[in-house]
Amino acid sequence: MFNNSDLNETISTPLSFIQIPDLRSNKSLTQRVKVDSRTLPRSSARSTTEPPLPLIPVSEPRYPLAKPLSGKSNKQTIINSLTQAILAGRVNDQVREQVKEEIERNADKVKHFVILFRDSRLQFRGVYTYTPTPTSDAPTRIERLYGQGPREITETMVENFYKYNNGSKKFSPVPIKSFSVQCDAITILNQYWNSQSTTLKRASTATTTISSPPSN
Repeated sequence: MFNNSDLNETISTPLSFIQIPDLRSNKSLTQRVKVDSRTLPRSSARSTTEPPLPLIPVSEPRYPLAKPLSGKSNKQTIINSLTQAILAGRVNDQVREQVKEEIERNADKVKHFVILFRDSRLQFRGVYTYTPTPTSDAPTRIERLYGQGPREITETMVENFYKYNNGSKKFSPVPIKSFSVQCDAITILNQYWNSQSTTLKRASTATTTISSPPSN
């Protein structure tokens, strides 16, 4: 038979489902914490005890050093200028070949050649050799290899310096004040042409006087 006392004990005993809302509230709180941590910035979400990322040193790029210009030769540039511009054409074949032979003959001991022009119209007068001086105190000069002009030319005698462009086949002035490997041609001051002409005339007069027969 059913006992009333058992019913009273059942009613007085708390049921376990009463704690279910507490479990749900704890679960929702955990989910809310996870969502909040996702919305935080990375710097805030990380622990303050986390070590910083190591910095990777970036080394500067290294470029190869330029080769010294003193080791280069402008022999081919000079020959090209003779063939393409200065002494072009069949009418200049003989002179051009003579100049090329002189250049080739001295190419083993001379690295740099300089063309001498009469004036700004770039009329060919000769070819000179240039050897860089070992010290800056020594005067820079060029020596005549072929043609007309002073036997030696110093930088104080030069009026303009020129550089030859193989692409355009033209000479262009260069803003330098002394002989260097950047110079392929020069013009000298007119006074040095006048002094040379006077010297040549004196030599010619002396030769004519000696060779003339005595008058009776």
